[in-house]
Amino acid sequence: MSVFSGVVEEEKQRLKSLMQFYVQKVEDLPKGSMSFKKKSNHIYGYRVFRENKHVRFVYIGKQGTESVHEVEKQIAERKKFEQQLKVIKKELQNIEKSLRNF
Repeated sequence: MSVFSGVVEEEKQRLKSLMQFYVQKVEDLPKGSMSFKKKSNHIYGYRVFRENKHVRFVYIGKQGTESVHEVEKQIAERKKFEQQLKVIKKELQNIEKSLRNF
């Protein structure tokens, strides 16, 4: 085994463990997005997501409250982790390809 393939194999293992970490983070955070509805001069926040082919709206609270900010933060964090997972999967594909060609 050459030095190059050893380094590539180490990188592959590092990316796999990083992918497991991000998958766990994504599973722990709420899915969906935020939606706001105006009712009688108040704006209310809802978390919107799909569940078994149905769109669900879960009430969070009035716009500007701590609970709404927290859910918005968690959803943004989940989306960031999902983007990082896409990058990692692409890098793993490239590594697999280079190992096959080597």
